[in-house]
Formats: sequence, structure tokens, C-alpha cells
Amino acid sequence: MPLTWDYTETADFEAIEPSLRQTAPFMCMTVGIGHITEDNVEDFYRRVNLTELATGAFRFAHETDGEFDTETNPTPYLLTPDEARSLVGMRCNVTPMTKAKFKGHLFTLHERFVTF
Repeated sequence: MPLTWDYTETADFEAIEPSLRQTAPFMCMTVGIGHITEDNVEDFYRRVNLTELATGAFRFAHETDGEFDTETNPTPYLLTPDEARSLVGMRCNVTPMTKAKFKGHLFTLHERFVTF
């Protein structure tokens, strides 16, 4: 099944940073939240933050004069709470994960990405 997403219910699609628009579906897939709402946006942010701390950033960018340049000297760019809020209304066809399942998934990701 292909990954699909829909931003039509977000408050302001144009205000969402372009690299976030491209990576948000993969964030949703990784954290098991397919519809970002006012009720779960905090949980979405926490799950993405934990994933980024365990495995690395979803996005890499270099800010030049207020514009993002992903070609020159890219640096990790972590999701911010304001960016998470801008995604409220987004839908994505992902397999949902309970908090318990996500914690196990996060541990598995950590084992896979962190080497001794």
C-alpha cells in the first residue's frame, strides 16, 4: 500500500516549511500517528522528538538569510513545537501505534541505529 497524505485540513498549508511538508508523512509513519489533531499534537511532537534523539533528525538544513539551503553544509534540523502545531489537520494512511507499541518500536530503532 503506498503512503498517502492530505494537508487540506491544516490551518495554513503555505505556512508549513517545505522540507517539513516533505518529511511529515515519514514522521507520521515512524511514530504511528495518522491524523494530527489538537488532542494528539503534543503526543506527536514527543514521539517525533524521542525518535530524532534516538536515531537522528528527519531533516537536515542550513539556514542562509532566512532561507533553507539543504545543499551547502547541511545540519540536523529537529521538529519544533510550533512546526508540530502547524501540522494539525494533516492525515496520513499509517498503521497506528499505541504508546506501548511505540515505546517498543523506539527501542528497536535505537538498537538498529546506535552501535557500540
